[in-house]
Amino acid sequence: MPPLLAGYKPRPTRKEPEFIENLLLLHLKRNLVQRSKMVLINPLIQHSYASIKPKFIDIETMTIYDLPS
Repeated sequence: MPPLLAGYKPRPTRKEPEFIENLLLLHLKRNLVQRSKMVLINPLIQHSYASIKPKFIDIETMTIYDLPS
């Protein structure tokens, strides 16, 4: 199993958005190729995680920000 998915649960529920956010942060930390300071992240699995909205991630601080509505 790839290191990125080491903590993957086979069927995460919609009540676990923090798990998905942590997975995104881990991915960014290990695969940092973007040159801009802010990266737009779309939900990984939109049909399963409809409640998770797109976010900006500040690469320097690894902070997740919700998009303004």
